[in-house]
Amino acid sequence: MKPFFLFIGTTLSESSTSQLKAAGIPYRQKMLESGPDNWREIIRILELPNLAGVVMKLTNPVYRLLARPDRRDLAEQVLMATARVRHITFVHESTLEAEMRSRNPEGNDQEPESAESPEPPPWHALEPDDPWRSVDDSLDGENGSFAYHPGRFTFELPQPETLIFVGDLIRKCALNLVPYKRNAELSVMARSFIDQADKHLLFRVYIPEGRLWANESDKLFSLFRDWLTRVKRQRVRQDGYSTGHGRVYEFYAESPGVWSTLGQEFSEFSSFLSLCAQEPEAATRALEARHIDSRSVVQIVERYSKEARRLRVDIKHDLESKVLSIRHQLESELLDAGVSEEDIGRLANAVVPRFDGLSSAINSALGGESTMGRPEVVNVNVSQQVIGTVNGLAVQHFQGTSKFGTEAKEILALIEAHAGSRTEELVSSLHELEDDDARAEDRLTAKQRLKNFLYYVGGQAGNLGTSLLQKYLELRLGLGGGS
Repeated sequence: MKPFFLFIGTTLSESSTSQLKAAGIPYRQKMLESGPDNWREIIRILELPNLAGVVMKLTNPVYRLLARPDRRDLAEQVLMATARVRHITFVHESTLEAEMRSRNPEGNDQEPESAESPEPPPWHALEPDDPWRSVDDSLDGENGSFAYHPGRFTFELPQPETLIFVGDLIRKCALNLVPYKRNAELSVMARSFIDQADKHLLFRVYIPEGRLWANESDKLFSLFRDWLTRVKRQRVRQDGYSTGHGRVYEFYAESPGVWSTLGQEFSEFSSFLSLCAQEPEAATRALEARHIDSRSVVQIVERYSKEARRLRVDIKHDLESKVLSIRHQLESELLDAGVSEEDIGRLANAVVPRFDGLSSAINSALGGESTMGRPEVVNVNVSQQVIGTVNGLAVQHFQGTSKFGTEAKEILALIEAHAGSRTEELVSSLHELEDDDARAEDRLTAKQRLKNFLYYVGGQAGNLGTSLLQKYLELRLGLGGGS
């Protein structure tokens, strides 16, 4: 069966359809402003094995419909089915800002901004003869067009309880939610998503210059691709580009099957590389169990053992270099504060990750969650200001944030405090946004992901001051704060 894309809602743009038509890729459009039977049909389509990707837009009328008591079970099924496939979900910034303020009504003295795109007429109960039921027909990319009501309509925000219910449902289903402010932004991000989904993007990550073991990442990614192709027999292509401030790594598969098991693949690769460094004979037996021919087994183990030993040395040297650099900076900043050289050395060592093995170092080098140990907390009689200086230097040296300004550091602190499992994804987005030489469409998507996170923090943590950081994100991309 030929792969196809599904557009849910009014996300269908000329740029998207032109892109798909040029590539000969079919697509369908379905509307959520419709009856329960059409929702069940959407779920059926979402479960088709040849579905390449989903672009969904949730408007205010859809919010109201998702929150209706008689639709809530079906609404969760639709969103859960969407979350299980490769997708992107767009919601207007005004709606997310209204949700944030609905969760924290105190101090709400700002009027929501108007949306650029026309909205459907004010929503009313969907009766069997409702004229909006006529929009639930699916369209393929070759014929037909969606007969939308012309003109501009008042941007009527849903009630606070509706906003909160749908917001909680979106997070429960773990939708890939990206806010937008202008239709042009939505079009660019949708086109980028379609391009990546069509090429079967496995993952992409931005590694900033200066991050601990950033120099070793290139070798690790090369070995990982070799592992996927030679050992796991997956046809994978590595791509990306470099700037003066970092490097973007992208992996693409020939088919979408690898995408769902990538985490497991990387875990196996890390373990195998460590095995090659410590027990080459065991690594050989592990490959033989996969029925790989003996000549290839010898070549793979010899190469990986050599590279693993080299990586261990390089990682150790990089760590020692970071410690020395931190110590020198601390000496120049803290000696005048009365901190002894002995205590400075102990403080520097206390913030440095302990090298417990190649697997944990690989995770950290590639931007994943580090499992590296830390030395025991040392008892040094210094002020909190000194501790802040030490921790700040450690972050700059280990995360590559030495060029971050005040606002970027504030966003980074919020990410580390509230992002949970999405921490590394958002940290990567922040680095990419701060790199003026990164691709424009990638920086736009990074900005919008960060804005969505700030809306979440503002609502869940009661931090309404995040609006200033959101304005910083707009200015950082050179778009200004206007509509």
